[in-house]
Amino acid sequence: MNAEAIALEAALRIKAHQLRDAELAKTAGGRERAQNTLNGFCHWTFPGYLDSPHLDMLDSALEDVEAGRCDRLMVFMPPRHGKSEKISVRFPAWYLCRNPHKKIISESYDDDLATEWGRQVRNIVHTQSLYPTVRLAADSKAKALWH
Repeated sequence: MNAEAIALEAALRIKAHQLRDAELAKTAGGRERAQNTLNGFCHWTFPGYLDSPHLDMLDSALEDVEAGRCDRLMVFMPPRHGKSEKISVRFPAWYLCRNPHKKIISESYDDDLATEWGRQVRNIVHTQSLYPTVRLAADSKAKALWH
C-alpha cells in the first residue's frame, strides 16, 4: 500500500469515527454515557475523538480521581499521546460540569500553555449541553480566571 492509500484510509477511518460519534450523541444512551464517563464526554465534546488503550486506562484513573477514590495521580506517557488534551482540557471540563462547586488549578511550565488550556476548558463548559444547570458567571469569563 502506498502513502496516498494509507492517508486516504486514515482519513476515512477518522470520518467514520466522526459520523459514529455524531449518531451516538443523538441517542439517550450517548448522552448518559457522556455525562457519566470521561470517554463519553470526550466523544461528545470532541467530534472525531479516537479511542486508544492507553487513554482508556487514563480515563479509568481520572474517573477514580473524580469519584474521590484517588487523591494523587502521576501520569507518565511519551509526548503526543493525548495526555495534555485528556488531563488538562477534557478532564477539568468534565469534572467541573459534574462538580460545579469545586475548583481546579491548571499549571504548566509555560504560563501561555496553562492559559490556553484554561481557555479551552472555559469554552467547553460554556458551550456544553449535557449539564444544563452548569453555566459560567456572567461577570467572570476571562480565560485565566472564570467562575
